[in-house]
Amino acid sequence: DPPQVGPLVGMLFVIVSATAVGDIATDAWANSRMSDSWASVCQAVGLTVGFESSVTLFFLLKGRGLVDIRTMLIAMSTSGFIVLGTFLFRRGKGGAEEDDKDEEVVGVMAVLKRVWQLLLDVNNIRWWLLFCMLGPVLGGHQSVLAVRYQSAGFSPELFADYDACLLPLGFLVMALGGRISQTQRLLTFFSWSCILKVVIDVAFLSHYQLALSMGDQAVQSTTMKVTYICLSQLADKLGMVQFIIRVAFYNRIAKQHEAIGGTVITFMACCSNFGGTLPATWAPLVVEAVGLEVTAGVCTSLGLVVLAAFWRRLRILEDPTDAGWVATK
Repeated sequence: DPPQVGPLVGMLFVIVSATAVGDIATDAWANSRMSDSWASVCQAVGLTVGFESSVTLFFLLKGRGLVDIRTMLIAMSTSGFIVLGTFLFRRGKGGAEEDDKDEEVVGVMAVLKRVWQLLLDVNNIRWWLLFCMLGPVLGGHQSVLAVRYQSAGFSPELFADYDACLLPLGFLVMALGGRISQTQRLLTFFSWSCILKVVIDVAFLSHYQLALSMGDQAVQSTTMKVTYICLSQLADKLGMVQFIIRVAFYNRIAKQHEAIGGTVITFMACCSNFGGTLPATWAPLVVEAVGLEVTAGVCTSLGLVVLAAFWRRLRILEDPTDAGWVATK
C-alpha cells in the first residue's frame, strides 16, 4: 500500500468529523428559526452554490495551468480559517447573545439518552431509519460506474467548460424543490423521484456499455459527450430535489413534535447520510466478484423491492400529525 494512506485517512477523518459538527449545528439552528420549506431551500442553495462554483472555478483554472491540488488545498484551508475567525470575532463582540438566549444546553449523555428513548418510543422514527438504511441500495452500483466512466475518459475536467453554463439550471431546480417542499406530500414526491432515478440509472448503464463498444472514440463523440452531460445533470438535479425534500421533511416533523426536534432530528439526518454511503463500501467488492452488469441488476431489483415494501408506509410517515410520531410512553 502507498505509505501516505494512513496519514491521509487520519486527516480526512478529522476533516469529515469537523464538517459533521458544523452540519449538526446548522441543522439545529435552521430548525429553531426557519420554516421547513425555507430551511431546506437555504441549505440547498448554500451547498449548491458553494460546490458548483468552486468545482467550476477549480477545473477552469486547472485547465489553464493557473492552479493545482496543493494550491487548492491551501486556499480551502485559508478560507476556512477566515470564516472561523469571523464567527469567533462576532461571538467575542457579543453578537451571539441573541442566538444563545433561547437555546437549551444539555450534555452529550443526555442527548444520547433522549435519542435512544425516542427510538424505543416513537414507531415512525424506526420505520424511517429502516427505510434510510435499505433504500440507498437502489443505485448502489453508481459509485463503481462513476469510476469506470473516468477510466473510459469521461473525467470531470472534460466538462469543466459546460459546468459554468449549466449553473443557472441549478437555481431553477432549487426553485422547483422549494415549491415541492411546501406541499403536504413530501414523501410521495420522494417515492416517484426514486422511480425516475431507476430510469436514469438504466440509461446511464446503457450509455456506458455503448461507450465501451466504441472504445477511445466514445470520448471524442459529441453525441456521447452531450448524452453523458444530460444524464449527469438529470441525476445531479434529481439528487438536489431529494435533498430538499428530506430536509423539509425533517424540519416539518421537528416543528410538529418538539420532542423530536433539535439534536434528535439531526440524528435522523446523520443516519440517512450513513445509509446513503453504505453501498459505496460493498458495491466494489460485489462488482469484482460478479461484474458491473449483475451488480446493477441486483441493486436495482432490491431497491425496487424496498421501495414497493415501503410505498404505503411512506404515505403514513409524511403526515406529521400521524399518531406514529407520538411517543408511546
